[in-house]
Amino acid sequence: MTVRPLFHAVLVFGSVGLLAMACSSAPTVEDYCGKLKARYDACPGGSGFQDPAPSVDGGTTPTPTRPAFNQAACEKSHRCLTALFDNKVTNDYLACASNTECSASTSNCDDNALSAGPNATEADVCAKKYAACKAGKDGDFDDDICGSVKALNSDTLSKVMVCFDKPCKEIDDCVEATTQAISADCEID
Repeated sequence: MTVRPLFHAVLVFGSVGLLAMACSSAPTVEDYCGKLKARYDACPGGSGFQDPAPSVDGGTTPTPTRPAFNQAACEKSHRCLTALFDNKVTNDYLACASNTECSASTSNCDDNALSAGPNATEADVCAKKYAACKAGKDGDFDDDICGSVKALNSDTLSKVMVCFDKPCKEIDDCVEATTQAISADCEID
């Protein structure tokens, strides 16, 4: 399990909408999914679904049917993000990913939100543990976890940091079990 993939897996479905939230509370599920759906609806060419292209015989090449906005997946993503991550990180992600200006890229929204997380010291502890594990014979863990550690809320952070006291080969499983215990809506690769 990796923390960045955790954040990425939660957010991958939603390349959608505009939010300028400077408050410290998490967005409501209605606000979160409403803004992501607004992006989805405003940008129909997103996710590889383009207007039909002319074909050589003068007709048009059929375009795959774009699936409907997945409200259930959006609500699951919201539950996971608000359970594990710092509110500002969630709001920063949403502000980026819900930009209805379709030419604005949303591909780095998760990375940008994670990098602005408040837990730089703890992320450094993780990185040092990763380096020690990689140099040793005890195995290692997915270093993407360290990027997500930077963005966790204080409750999740206190529970996840205990995992870095474990042997290297047990860290991935510990982080996964810990985050699953906090929110079963978080699917960890």
